[in-house]
Amino acid sequence: MILLTIFLGIILYFVAKRLFEIRHYPPGPAPLPFIGNTLQLGYWVNKTGSLLNALKHFKEVYGPIFTLHMGPAPVVMICDYDLAIEAMVKNGNNFQDRWENPTFSSLRNYKGLATSSGDYSVEQRRFALHTLRNLGVSRNIMEKRILEEWHIRFGNYDANKVFKIPEEFDLFTGSVIYRLLFSVRFTDEDEKLFTDLKAQLSTRKLSFLDAITPVWALKIPYFRNRVQGVLKPLFSIKDFIEEQLKERIDAVNDGTHIISDEPDDFVDAFLVEMKKREKDQHPSSFTMETLICDTFDLFHAGQDTTSTTLSWAVCFLLNHPEVEEKIRKELLEVTNGNQDLSQADRQKTPYFNAALNEIQRLSSIITTNLTRYTSEDVEISGVLIRKGIPCTAQLSMILSDERYFPEPEKFNPDRFMGENKPENQMVAFGLGKRACLGESLARAELYLILGNLIQRYKFEAVDKTPRMEQQNPASPLRKSNNFQIRLIPVDQ
Repeated sequence: MILLTIFLGIILYFVAKRLFEIRHYPPGPAPLPFIGNTLQLGYWVNKTGSLLNALKHFKEVYGPIFTLHMGPAPVVMICDYDLAIEAMVKNGNNFQDRWENPTFSSLRNYKGLATSSGDYSVEQRRFALHTLRNLGVSRNIMEKRILEEWHIRFGNYDANKVFKIPEEFDLFTGSVIYRLLFSVRFTDEDEKLFTDLKAQLSTRKLSFLDAITPVWALKIPYFRNRVQGVLKPLFSIKDFIEEQLKERIDAVNDGTHIISDEPDDFVDAFLVEMKKREKDQHPSSFTMETLICDTFDLFHAGQDTTSTTLSWAVCFLLNHPEVEEKIRKELLEVTNGNQDLSQADRQKTPYFNAALNEIQRLSSIITTNLTRYTSEDVEISGVLIRKGIPCTAQLSMILSDERYFPEPEKFNPDRFMGENKPENQMVAFGLGKRACLGESLARAELYLILGNLIQRYKFEAVDKTPRMEQQNPASPLRKSNNFQIRLIPVDQ
């Protein structure tokens, strides 16, 4: 009897403690022990048809700042543009560290660009941003390599050949980012390995559960096996990157690869900085482990997001051929059909620019944004978010907000034309100090790849026009369904 009383007392203590903690979070549905709001979220995903619509339901009930318990962990969702600016920009110093998610951090040991925090993260992000800008803006290497790859893959595409989506875009964007990292294209062997790994990834459907699995759950066979299955192809990609880095370092050491005074790729720039820090004999974040993780993050994130956006772009244009034709007319007036579209032409292509904004807005490829946590107590529009609480600005909610984007489910590039276009609310690349590092590369790829395809080819669906709906409604990543097209030269 005494033991039972003690046991019940302990249970009541933890329940009371938990209830006290919950009272200090922004409002949200009542969580269940251990699993939090997982069942409620799953129910509303099923009922409304998508994770995005489920989040919209919770916003309607609890307001623009609410709490969802992802398993035992509370996550504060900020689903309003002005509030997101107040948090991530005006209070950016309090929202720059990543929540340590074991599922994805196990790939990197909390190193690299995606999941690291603190001074380490600040230093690595600053270096990566400077290097990418140098390769893109200062020396124009980025555009040159994108266009070279475009001509190799699409310059004389056979109109009778089936163009598979996303496979073709996966290979293209993978080879482009690989060239920016290593200065060389995929070999035939690299392409085969990459294609196999992407095929494995496509069979392992990511869900929001994978993003919230706590450390203790990995001891349970079901969760451990699921996470290992999801991550296995990613570990293989990381192994591939590590092997390429080893070959580069061996080539530098034996003199067969010479690093120029102005490095031509990210890896060389990192090796130069690493050598410089070694001479200083001070602790540094520029280590071989960091190089592996940084390169993996840039390769995986830079390839997948751009390929997914391009896939959505073609899907939208197949469903709206009048938009494709209007873009083509504008581009041909600029290039006369006898030269490549370049980034220098942006000011002359307002409608194409608007269409790209609308493609990114409607595709909104990350439904649930990566989570940060607060380093200090912070008050956002009268709502207190306590120190150490995971928090995220849900970009997909902002990009589908009817106040800024009337009829948000419709594809309408004209919304980004004219004086009152919602440019500030176009937050596809994130907000604040953890905004997307690869924005300049992604913008260049989308403009150059899609623009040059449209001015030279018409998109023709094989079989039937793909529907504008995502593969897996429960996934935090919005991917279009796979489909096939033919590229018909415009002069035919």
